Amino acid sequence: MKDAATYDTEFGTALQGSSDPTDKRAGEPGPSSFRPAVLGRRWAAAATHYLATGAAARLLEAGGHAVDAGVAAGLCLGVLEPHMTNIGGVAPIVIYDAARRSVATVAGLGTWPQAATLEAYTARYGHDMPLGIPHTVVPGGMDGWLVALQRWGTRGFSEVSRPALELAADGFPIYPRMHFWLEKSAVDLRKMPTSAAVFLSDGAVPPPRSILRQTALARTLDRLATAERSADGGREERLQAVRDLFYRGEIAREMAA
Repeated sequence: MKDAATYDTEFGTALQGSSDPTDKRAGEPGPSSFRPAVLGRRWAAAATHYLATGAAARLLEAGGHAVDAGVAAGLCLGVLEPHMTNIGGVAPIVIYDAARRSVATVAGLGTWPQAATLEAYTARYGHDMPLGIPHTVVPGGMDGWLVALQRWGTRGFSEVSRPALELAADGFPIYPRMHFWLEKSAVDLRKMPTSAAVFLSDGAVPPPRSILRQTALARTLDRLATAERSADGGREERLQAVRDLFYRGEIAREMAA
């Protein structure tokens, strides 16, 4: 039987995974588990990795609300699922305001360079998307997270990004799905030395359950958090300082180099 991994608190429950729906015991409703059904009185959180779910729970227990928790979890997924997303990627966001019974969206998407026309790409790269920078867009995810915090959040960037920074600095065990991606992508990763230095060990795929640390990413998150703490003005100005460092400051210049 596959148990759901849950994170229980006094006021809410965070869920990662689910019970095996084929496991039905005589006289018991299915699906069944040794754990009770997921219940909460004030909040619930779910993500595609349990450590991101835990980050959301951490923000909610600290008094943040759903948007603060969602941004924290999303930033963590950029660390935990680099094969799916990262802080240099995109982050489409949908927010439901229960008090107003309204839905808002934040695009969180990047743009292609003006010269990136279909004709130009086909002439240069053929009909396959090229590896690396040529198939990326201007990072839209960071701005998406900051817009969500500015318009609906209650916490600052340094607080909501802290769980992601800790995961990047301290590392986490390589899980089966990520190990599969590493094996599948190893040939391409070896073509990109800076990526290989992070995700491979002396050019080889690290074994499952080994600890993956992303120290450069941790430093980037720390620099962004420091920019917020060092900025003058109120919450709006401090969040803008994070945006300026990422899109116009030293980090932007490093990405463009």
